[in-house]
Amino acid sequence: MRRYLFLAIICALPLLGAGCLSVDKQTKTTGPAGMFVSADKGDNWKQSSAMPTLKGVTQLDGVSVYRMFEDPSDPKALYWASRGEGFFYSYDDGTTWQHAKAPLNTGIVYSISVDPADTCTVYVTNGSKLYKTTDCSRNWTEVYREDRDIARIATVYVDRIKNNRVYLGKANGELLVSNDGGASWTMLKQFTKKARITHLVADSVDPKILYLATLTDGLYRSVDSGETWTHLIDPIKKFSKATNFRRLVVHPKQQSTLFWVSEYGILKTTNGGDSWEGLKLVTPPGSVPIYAFGMSAQNEKEMYYTTFQNGRTTFYKTDDGGQSWSTRKLPSGQIPTFLRVHPEDDSIVFVGFSIPPKK
Repeated sequence: MRRYLFLAIICALPLLGAGCLSVDKQTKTTGPAGMFVSADKGDNWKQSSAMPTLKGVTQLDGVSVYRMFEDPSDPKALYWASRGEGFFYSYDDGTTWQHAKAPLNTGIVYSISVDPADTCTVYVTNGSKLYKTTDCSRNWTEVYREDRDIARIATVYVDRIKNNRVYLGKANGELLVSNDGGASWTMLKQFTKKARITHLVADSVDPKILYLATLTDGLYRSVDSGETWTHLIDPIKKFSKATNFRRLVVHPKQQSTLFWVSEYGILKTTNGGDSWEGLKLVTPPGSVPIYAFGMSAQNEKEMYYTTFQNGRTTFYKTDDGGQSWSTRKLPSGQIPTFLRVHPEDDSIVFVGFSIPPKK
């Protein structure tokens, strides 16, 4: 069984690359950005942003974590998408990082997907172009280009059943597919322009089931690898401001179980989005911006989320399914945009920070 997929999004606005990271001018963020890791479920933290170079080891503490992606076949292979410095990758579980080569060593990176059958084949998009490598990021080939600003490429996803099948989701609601590894593309579905696509992910148990998240138009689900889609906005609309999407987490072992993080808070479904229930949190619905969420692959009652408000960051954790929560101070006052519980050792938790863009 493939380990679970975690989708982290910085309340993302695909057209701008900033979105809800903007904070009030009077709110100051302090401390380093980059990655931190805890070996004791968030009680203590240390930096995990080292990049060895010919001149010595550089700390990537000034690099924002826009999103983070995992290799589906190697839990130690991580891909760090930044908001200005391209992307970085690690093959040792985040202990050290390497910087991608040109043209992906600068600018924003929106999405990364690794071929589940070939760890050296990776697709990366900077919004206007899709690049592919077949030699573990040594060389890159452009396989798709989008010149329209309103149609920025927001997400790329490699199918888990047919690894030559690649999906592209755009900010204008277009969903494209390639059945030859990116050599040619066709329109799979034209959603409404309101459906500003942000992410596409498969169910962790049944990879034919796909979930497509939009910025404000709720969730779409396909049970036939993207051929037909069901719009599931009405069950989400029952919760105030829940259509203002922030991130989606797919349960690691239970089919059709998802967590939807929004301006409302955190919702859970066990039937693929047909109905939802709100998790009981310390923070009342809509009171505090939640930026990241994660859960243990070994213990479904063990969950975490992070918040940022008035210059203060907080780490919340529960081991009883949300009946009670404890809080911890995070190691930086920047915005905690990424959270990952290690899929094989749930005592190891990663958190990534992003510096809000200047207005």
